[in-house]
Amino acid sequence: MKINKNLAYVFGYCLFLHLSSVQAADVTHACTDFSKLQWLIGDWQSKTDKTLITESWQLSTEHILTGKGVTETLRNDPTSTSEYLNITKIADEIFYTAKPPQNDYPIAFKLKFCHQNSLKFENTTHDFPQFIEYTQISEAKMIAKVSSENNPGFVINFERNDVLNLNQKANTDALSKADIVQLYVDAYNQKNLTGMMKFASQDIKWMSIDSDKLSLETKNKTELISALKQHFARARKSNSSLSELIERGRFVSTVEKSTAKKLGKVSSYCSLSVYEFSNKKRQENLIKNVWYYAAQKCS
Repeated sequence: MKINKNLAYVFGYCLFLHLSSVQAADVTHACTDFSKLQWLIGDWQSKTDKTLITESWQLSTEHILTGKGVTETLRNDPTSTSEYLNITKIADEIFYTAKPPQNDYPIAFKLKFCHQNSLKFENTTHDFPQFIEYTQISEAKMIAKVSSENNPGFVINFERNDVLNLNQKANTDALSKADIVQLYVDAYNQKNLTGMMKFASQDIKWMSIDSDKLSLETKNKTELISALKQHFARARKSNSSLSELIERGRFVSTVEKSTAKKLGKVSSYCSLSVYEFSNKKRQENLIKNVWYYAAQKCS
């Protein structure tokens, strides 16, 4: 999870009105960039008194997102249905396919409109739905809208599962500083900036150490968020794991193993990292400084 400045690593109605106003040139350009869809990656949940809807997306290859949607009824006689999903870039076009249980074959929808973190897939030859729309509201929330020309359909409000779990644990447990570091890295692996920043102080600094040279990579939360956004846009198949966590006072030291997959090859590097927590009142569970030592291949 080493970061530096040069590191190459489903909606409110008003948002839909805004989407329709996007200039054609912007839409065409964004709809050919598969990386614009990768904020979908992760586990999403929408729960009401009657139903629990989950949707999970993962990056299978550079141009394929695979997903699964599950709808459970929360009644005396519970039922569960699954729908298999896929988003694929073919040449310069992007397609969303869905295989609901009642259909023998998948149904394809073409990505027709997109702007920033809003996506609209269309298949006007289908009965229902004809439109599937996703909009990212924040790092932790998105809205899905399913509709047709003659049917307003329905809207689903999703929240990231990992954010729900983070909030639940953070609000109910007496977390140790080692626990917080682990949750911080778990959020990193989910590409969940909201989860990470929950444990970061406003003046968090990231530093790298190589021999006798110390480099300040980011000096506050704003710079860290910017660096992480660039990192997540490029590091599609990387994750970190921690071992040998040692907590002493305000400090947690650990050996961090970073694994990345590129061109079918998996490479792993290990680094000693040290996390320091704030000594300010009511900020004792916020990470203030992070030092990363020069990485080397894991033995």
